[in-house]
Amino acid sequence: MSVPVDRPTSLPAGPAAAPGEDSAGTARPPVGCSGARGGSRPRGVLRPPGGPSARLPLRAGSSGRRAGPPETLSLTRARRELGVTPLEFRLCLDLGELTALPCEPGGRRRVPVAQVRRLLREEDHPDGLRRRLRTVSAAEGAELLGVGPSRFLRLARSGCLSPVRFGVNRYRRLVWHYLARDLTHFAERQAALLHGALPGAMRDALREGEDWRPRLWRGRRVGQLLRDSADAWESAAVHAAVLDEWTLRETVPDESERRLLASLRPVLAPRPLSAVLAGCCPDPLKADPGEETRWYRLGLTMALDTARCRRPPGGRSGAVRSHSGPTAVTLTTARPSSSEAVRSTSAEMPQSWSPRGSANV
Repeated sequence: MSVPVDRPTSLPAGPAAAPGEDSAGTARPPVGCSGARGGSRPRGVLRPPGGPSARLPLRAGSSGRRAGPPETLSLTRARRELGVTPLEFRLCLDLGELTALPCEPGGRRRVPVAQVRRLLREEDHPDGLRRRLRTVSAAEGAELLGVGPSRFLRLARSGCLSPVRFGVNRYRRLVWHYLARDLTHFAERQAALLHGALPGAMRDALREGEDWRPRLWRGRRVGQLLRDSADAWESAAVHAAVLDEWTLRETVPDESERRLLASLRPVLAPRPLSAVLAGCCPDPLKADPGEETRWYRLGLTMALDTARCRRPPGGRSGAVRSHSGPTAVTLTTARPSSSEAVRSTSAEMPQSWSPRGSANV
């Protein structure tokens, strides 16, 4: 059941219009006339073709004003203008359809009006956007690829398919979801893997319990957060978010820096899942011990070196403190297996890892 929400009546106005005209130069009907809906339309707004309730700021290119900061919308307002669900809007941000700009480091993010208008002006909006954001479960994905559930599970655990989100079902098992367009592209590129025997190296890795799904999801999510980071401290907080407490203390011995990283900790999943996942499967939000942990530890060390030089802790301002140098972190790489040639490239993850994880669908 939908809950009525009071919509804002206007957005930041564009250039001033002449009396009796709106910002586009057309005459406004007087108050009380038919079509005025009880009053004139606020100055500087237009109704794009995306829907009768979508009203965005109008900026005239020939106004002669100096270029200022881009006009932005709150995340909630941008979602309502696009007419998508909260989950679809989150995927818009995660997949790069929209970019949320931070007002200040650690502050609330806002969406540029120009990006919302770009999506609204698409001929097939919102159907085209929803097609790009469509996600499917393992059962739906198997049907889309024309394979059985067992073959789909083996391809996903081998790293051929990269999930974009996950949830927990009523049996307290992880349920992974995939972009439908990623599955379609995989079927076009690797049609030979859909039927017949899998490569020997892939079969051997599956027998040993290999599962790339959690790591591929973490790699995709960390890459998205790094892309949206406002400064080096936020980038360091992204790397720290996937490390366990012991590794974080060893990498960042300064307690004030750890408190700063904790205050900037990004949201990896829509809601806390640690209590739900406790005791039933490995935590998908934390890097696996071994090479994956060393990789994120190295990224944290490099981000901290940059952050300390540009803006030290203590409100991220003040005098730069002296440091003896970067923390020594050794990153070893295992010899890649032949099955890695078919792994999905949509997740920004090193392909030398040998994950071990849950066997959930």
